[in-house]
Amino acid sequence: MMMYKLFSFSFVFLTPIFAYILVTFFKLKRFGILFTDIAFPIFAFEIGLVGNKFLGSSIFFYYLICLSLLAIILTITFLRRNHSFSYRRFGKFFWRSGFILTFLFYIIVLILIFTIA
Repeated sequence: MMMYKLFSFSFVFLTPIFAYILVTFFKLKRFGILFTDIAFPIFAFEIGLVGNKFLGSSIFFYYLICLSLLAIILTITFLRRNHSFSYRRFGKFFWRSGFILTFLFYIIVLILIFTIA
């Protein structure tokens, strides 16, 4: 069981490295794709995978609620500042800020795993 915990901890470092290698190998920067754009869905998959393995209930739904709240907050912020809404700007900003939220959520899941499970 400790080996799985170490694997889940190593995902914190391996996922961004893997995403960076993909971006540089396929030269995705010319399309505006950064390593965070690739690491975001991988971390989301890892939250579901690691959360179901170690914790009794699924923590993925709490993650989806946090992403929904992020989308609502971003929408309200865009409408208050500009009095207009651009789907392109919202999508890009949501995707990048969603990576930060996902990374922090994965760190919280790791803390729960190492303290509770």
